[in-house]
Amino acid sequence: MKRFIPTKDAMDKGRFDAFTDGVFAVAITLMVLEIRVPELKHGTDTEMRAFIGGLTGPLLTYALSFATVGLIWLNHHATFAPVKRVDRTTNALNIVLLAVVCFVPFPTALLSRYGPLPSATALYGATFTAMSIAYFAVW
Repeated sequence: MKRFIPTKDAMDKGRFDAFTDGVFAVAITLMVLEIRVPELKHGTDTEMRAFIGGLTGPLLTYALSFATVGLIWLNHHATFAPVKRVDRTTNALNIVLLAVVCFVPFPTALLSRYGPLPSATALYGATFTAMSIAYFAVW
């Protein structure tokens, strides 16, 4: 295994991890904010039950996205656990990965609202494909 020799552009991994963890946390939080509290016309329990019954699609989309982003975060953590310092290239590739992770709430919201539409599904799939490619590049 090739030994890493620190250079002036190498960064301590603690900063790298903190920034990465923060971005993942924000992205995951933004996804749940898309599940809105309803404006009930009359405030009846019947309206509330109808609203809750209609949450199946949004909750499934949220759970799928949360699980996928969570798995990427777990894999990222495992990948970088033995690393002590990161160089500029690794930081740049990680920024690309994090940019895609931050984009995930948008196609998640589209799929939640317009799931049956092929373009919403295609964007959702393309986003997770891009995240996989970016993660592979970081690897």
